[in-house]
Amino acid sequence: MNYQFITSDGDLESVCQDLGREKIIGVDLEADSMHSFTEKICLIQIWGGGRAYLVDPFEISDFSPFSRVLENPDIIKIFHGSDFDVRSLDRELAVQIKNLFDTEIACRFLNIKERGLGALLKSYFNVYVDKRFQKAAFKRGYDCLFRGRCGQTHRTPRPAYDPIGKDRASGLGPGRI
Repeated sequence: MNYQFITSDGDLESVCQDLGREKIIGVDLEADSMHSFTEKICLIQIWGGGRAYLVDPFEISDFSPFSRVLENPDIIKIFHGSDFDVRSLDRELAVQIKNLFDTEIACRFLNIKERGLGALLKSYFNVYVDKRFQKAAFKRGYDCLFRGRCGQTHRTPRPAYDPIGKDRASGLGPGRI
């Protein structure tokens, strides 16, 4: 999986201009909540237009282009288990996300028992996501963490938004999409 690492305001502005033309994007955040009393966003993962982006929030001073994308009601923003991400974005960037689709909540409505993103990807798409570094401290070295992160958001938008509902509605069952 190729990804673009975003470490400047100019790069974020350029990427967000492209994302602003998309109909659906995937977003996921990583934070240091397990290693810090007052958590902060440590990594923003975005998928859109067939590309994956890793945004280093410690290097960005102007998040307004990203905020505009998240607040654009014409773009569907796919999250999985968005409650923490939504609170973090509101707290740190004062963003009010418009047109959010949460795959974990959709799974509840569809009565899917195993709702973790890894379980969904494995069950519906036969894709294994390496979660070894999910609870690692971001302060201990970005490089090893970033290498494994893009496997999540680039698989989330269309797969989670379209087929799960179709699958349940048609009675095909997992793995037969």
